[in-house]
Amino acid sequence: MKYFRFLFLALLLSATSLQCYDAEPYRLLSNKDSQGWTIETDDGTIWRSVDSISANQVRYWRTNDRLVIRPVYLSNWYKAKFYLSNERDRTYALVELSQGPLLNKATNNQITYIDHLTGQLKTEDGAGRCLYWNVSYQDREPLQNWHPNDSIIIGSNRNCWAGWLSTEPYILINFDTNTFVHANLD
Repeated sequence: MKYFRFLFLALLLSATSLQCYDAEPYRLLSNKDSQGWTIETDDGTIWRSVDSISANQVRYWRTNDRLVIRPVYLSNWYKAKFYLSNERDRTYALVELSQGPLLNKATNNQITYIDHLTGQLKTEDGAGRCLYWNVSYQDREPLQNWHPNDSIIIGSNRNCWAGWLSTEPYILINFDTNTFVHANLD
């Protein structure tokens, strides 16, 4: 069983290391603990490494490294819903959300409009920049629990594993409901 987990991690790492990272949504690493168990991004979100392998990778990350948030599709197997992919050194860490983004940050995104029937929503960051999204039809059920003023974290769905399951290039993570959906920019 451990062999298959190692094999899958090796395949996942090789897939992300071949990835083109241009125009990926990213967060900047603003702080971390020296052991790598806790990671804070520039929007104030706190992430927690789920295993010692991930924590060891994070120990070598630097302030202002670009981190791309990606979904883990075998989350029950890995005990994590997400992984942070470091663009500088091409390493990654399996993580879970620990604390949501801070409302007073210019980089925090909040829902300002949502249409549960059509799957359209509008987000606005603390600097007043708006993005319009179309949520995947398959993700309309979790969207029913999303509301205006919920905090949203934007991640990437662009990797070979995600491409097999969904064609939408982005994920929107709702900290308030602990769910995410696949989406396209409108």
